[in-house]
Amino acid sequence: MQRILANDLETILVAQDGERVIGWIVFQSSSRQRLRHTGSFGMMLRKEARNKGIGTLLLQALLEWAEHHPVIEKVCLGVLATNTAAIALYTKLGFQEEGRKINEVKMRSGDYVDDVLMYRFVKNL
Repeated sequence: MQRILANDLETILVAQDGERVIGWIVFQSSSRQRLRHTGSFGMMLRKEARNKGIGTLLLQALLEWAEHHPVIEKVCLGVLATNTAAIALYTKLGFQEEGRKINEVKMRSGDYVDDVLMYRFVKNL
C-alpha cells in the first residue's frame, strides 16, 4: 500500500499488485473551517481484488491516518443500498448508518437505489 497524495485535508491510498494498481481510497475534507473536522471517502477495488481483504486493509489504513490527523474527527461515506458487501465491511469497521437519500441513484435498468450515508468518529468527542 502506498500513500500518494497528502495535504492538510485529503489523502489517496493505493493498493498495488506489483506495478498494477488494484485498488484505491480517496479521502477529502471540506475547506470550510466549520466542516474541516469531517471528511468523506470513496473506494474502488478491481474485480480480481475483491473478497481478499484488500478493501479492509485500505480502509484500516485510512482510519489510522484519520485517527492521527490533528483535525479530522469524523469519517463519512455514501454507499448504494444494494452494495451489501461494502455495507458489511463498513459496519465491521465501526461505521453506522446516519441516514439515506431515498431513490438517489437511477440505475441503467431504470430502478432507483437509496444512497446510504454512514459515519464513524475517529476521535472521542
